[in-house]
Amino acid sequence: MSSAEVRIGSLTADFGRTAADYGRYRAGFPPRFFDRLREAGLARAGMRALDLGTGTGSIARGLARLGCDCVGLDGSRLLTEAAARLDREAGVTVRYVEMPADDTGSPEGSFYLITAGECRDWFDRGRARRRRTACRGREGIS
Repeated sequence: MSSAEVRIGSLTADFGRTAADYGRYRAGFPPRFFDRLREAGLARAGMRALDLGTGTGSIARGLARLGCDCVGLDGSRLLTEAAARLDREAGVTVRYVEMPADDTGSPEGSFYLITAGECRDWFDRGRARRRRTACRGREGIS
């Protein structure tokens, strides 16, 4: 299994193979989602945010538009390259790291907000829970 592949039971997927289509056709999250995060005080300018399983960066990019200092993790270099291209087109900057989203290795309190959009079912749940607890700042959503 390559680093870009994920497994759930006997099903294996490599989302990097669909990076071009994801970047072109996947709608992402609606503006209202980000409005609600901002209104709830969960996303503000300068706030450090971590987007797990970022894929083409839809959540990370939306948080960057709000002024968050955002890091996106994904196991697929092809997806993070597509995300960086979309970020350039949107005029925002996100730092992408190629690594499994359920194994961040980030120290406790590194991020104020942690998100996981449409990728949660692909995590190793036990490892993700331990890591999320270890790196969650004051608040987080997943």
